[in-house]
Amino acid sequence: MKSEQLCSRCLRKGHSIDKCYVKVKCAHCKADHATCLHNSKKASTESTESKDKAPATETTVHHLSSEKVSGLTTMILPVYVSSLENPDNETLVYALVDNMSDTSFICTDTADYLKAASTPAKLRMSTMTTRNKMVRCKKYLQLRVWGMNLDNPIFIPLTYSMACIPGNRAHIPTPETARRWKHLKKLVNKVSPLQSCEISLLIGFNCPAASNPLSTMKGSLTKPYGIETILGWSIVGGISNGTNQLMVCNRNITEELQSEEILQCLQEDFSYEEGPPMSQNDLLFMKRMKESVTRSMGITQCLFHSSRLPSSLTTGHML
Repeated sequence: MKSEQLCSRCLRKGHSIDKCYVKVKCAHCKADHATCLHNSKKASTESTESKDKAPATETTVHHLSSEKVSGLTTMILPVYVSSLENPDNETLVYALVDNMSDTSFICTDTADYLKAASTPAKLRMSTMTTRNKMVRCKKYLQLRVWGMNLDNPIFIPLTYSMACIPGNRAHIPTPETARRWKHLKKLVNKVSPLQSCEISLLIGFNCPAASNPLSTMKGSLTKPYGIETILGWSIVGGISNGTNQLMVCNRNITEELQSEEILQCLQEDFSYEEGPPMSQNDLLFMKRMKESVTRSMGITQCLFHSSRLPSSLTTGHML
């Protein structure tokens, strides 16, 4: 962040946080920084037990982004978004059109502003480093999206809330992007100028209207191409200006779980590797017991103090 001179609140270049006008707070700790910069190791731990009976969903997103300035651009377009319930609460955001994702997501702060009707949901997230992580969020139906030059909206059938949408503003195509390429100069007046709003929406192929190409403008196979959708023109491709880029990759799979599958998920808290089933609390108890065993002069002793265990183990257990 310091080497690139990026603001820790809006992640833009050219100013510090004390001169930033964007009103954004961390969705986890409410601190004065972007949610994607939240350090989970310093945050207080939360209970892993959930009493929410909403059906769990396993969601899939394919997205690759770089935190450094790049010569590459992709389908990130400025759009207006609102809800059916409160159409007057309309806001301008950047939407990442991702035809490798079968699910759409909206930033939590933006969803709260829209005051859209929602229902609680649980996502089972699997990424390159995490598998089957349960995440609680909200589910929205029929969000309305307009392109900047679109008279009628398109509707996203199903959208989930996320703390932030992983994206890089350097990947947003602008008229300057079109000027760099001879075969794309006709798009200079068609590609939207850079807006001050954030990347707060990811539209997957569950909304095919957003990615359905109306026309294209191409050069050779190695050069970027222009693509027009109902949301407007964007430019995909370019030339990477460096190899030392910090990459972020998310990949998950979407599936609505039935009641028997939900029960199976709840049973994943138990271990079946050896012997009878043991819950995570049982495993922790046995670990503490083994750590308390000492051997001296042929005598084995177990000096155990219940204070070494969390209250969830000492309550209702015979020690």
